[in-house]
Amino acid sequence: SNIESANKWFESHLGFSSVAERRKMRPGSIRINPEDSEQLLRVLRPSVLEMILLTTVSITEAILCDQLASRDVGSRPANLRQALDTLNKKLKDNDRLDNNGWAIQAMHEARILRNCIAHGSGVWSDEAVNQFADQFGSASLKPISGEPFTISVDDIFAYRRAAKTVLN
Repeated sequence: SNIESANKWFESHLGFSSVAERRKMRPGSIRINPEDSEQLLRVLRPSVLEMILLTTVSITEAILCDQLASRDVGSRPANLRQALDTLNKKLKDNDRLDNNGWAIQAMHEARILRNCIAHGSGVWSDEAVNQFADQFGSASLKPISGEPFTISVDDIFAYRRAAKTVLN
């Protein structure tokens, strides 16, 4: 099966003995009624996009914090917000903010969205709305606490481009 093939990509090395129960996949053990496929896709599509955004932002956070720490900017930033603020200052000091400031702001958007997905199931929280207001006080359209949001494929590519720009 495809799942068994995927299990062969990498051998598990967790660094500990997991208590999670492992089972062999039997052919046909996952059955999807073709009549249910459209309903399943309605649920899976946004979940996959949210997972891609979560991963993109989390990896960007780890790499950027490591890059800044290795470039002797003081202590390692504790989170993406601190890392972006540090990078913003460095770019401003080097007169490079005009060309790259958009990417830092876009990563602040992605950071706030990531937190809403991870902690609020894709619904704007009071904390996220406040963070958005702090970061983008002059925005013409602002999120509303309690409102759900939807991420598009276009959003994913835009935030990936911003992440690549920030890391370069």
